[in-house]
This record gives sequence, structure tokens and C-alpha cells, in this order.
Amino acid sequence: IEPLEPLAPSTRYEVALAGELGARTHAFHFSFVHRPLTALGVWGADPDALAPDADIPLSFDQAVRARDAAAHCRLAADHAVALVAKADTTAMTIALAPAERLAPGAHYTLTCDGLTGAGGNAPMRPYTLAVRARPPLELARFSPDGEVVPDEVVLGFSFTTPVDLAAIRAAGSSEPAIPGLDRGSLSADGM
Repeated sequence: IEPLEPLAPSTRYEVALAGELGARTHAFHFSFVHRPLTALGVWGADPDALAPDADIPLSFDQAVRARDAAAHCRLAADHAVALVAKADTTAMTIALAPAERLAPGAHYTLTCDGLTGAGGNAPMRPYTLAVRARPPLELARFSPDGEVVPDEVVLGFSFTTPVDLAAIRAAGSSEPAIPGLDRGSLSADGM
């Protein structure tokens, strides 16, 4: 048996045999979910360094309503933090804003429970993701520490959060002056 029209995603269908065939099979029936909704995670932001005051872009394998995602997803640490949809959109990636500023460096668990795809009736399996709010900017490590061989010096600065290359070049200085100090490069993670 093939459906004459496409089935709706995130939808539970009940199938039963009717008539004489149903009677002969003791009312045989079954159900299935066509394309169950799946959360793909946080896209476009580092889940280990979420900006404490920015939206969290949560992605799914099919379109969801932003207001539904806000109603069924939340952050939790010491207490639950509600998530707010700023716009009533339907998309595969939904920007959810924490109802309160996240504590810098704090660990949270993002959960979604009971959420269905747009127009669907079958809730997805509970989803959890460990996330962390970006810590305050600090210098975590500096190298070298100690004596070095002349002309073989590489200065290394490691920060707790990503920095802008122009900002670090402008902020760096030495006494006495080191020629070329502002020509450094930045690692791929920006830290």
C-alpha cells in the first residue's frame, strides 16, 4: 500500500484493517511516526562558550514553530532558565533568548521535551545538551616564562574567550619596544 499524497513529518499515523479483513485479523492495527523531529544542536555558536546575553540558535531536522520551541525547551543549572522566542517564526533553526543573563562561565543543560515539528502531532524524544556560558575575558596563560635564547622568542597569549586580532594587536606593547610585536597571528579558535 502506498500513500497517494506525501505524509506529514513529525506526525503519528494510526493504521487499521477494516471490514472483513479487519474482522479476520481481530482488528489488527499499528501506528508509526513519519520523519520524527530530531534536534541537531546549537549551530552558529559554540555550545561551550555561549554569549551570556545572546540568543541560542537551536537547529532541528525540520521546521518548528519558535513559540513551540520556547514553550518546550529550557536551560537548567541551579534553577531553570526559560527561553523566549523573539519572533513568531517557523524555521529549522530557531533563535531562543534566555529570559535572564547567563552567569559567565556557568554550565547549563539545554533540554527540549514534548516539542513537535510544525504541523505535526508526535513529540520528539527528549533532547539534552550540555552547554556553558562564555567566561569573562582573562589572560589564561603567557609564554615564555623564564629566560629564552635571543632571536628565537615566540610570545604566546592564551585567553579564556575568543578575541579580535585587531584588538589584541592594538592592546599589545612592551618596554623596551619590540619591533613587529603587532604582527602576530590568531589561532583558529580565536583564543
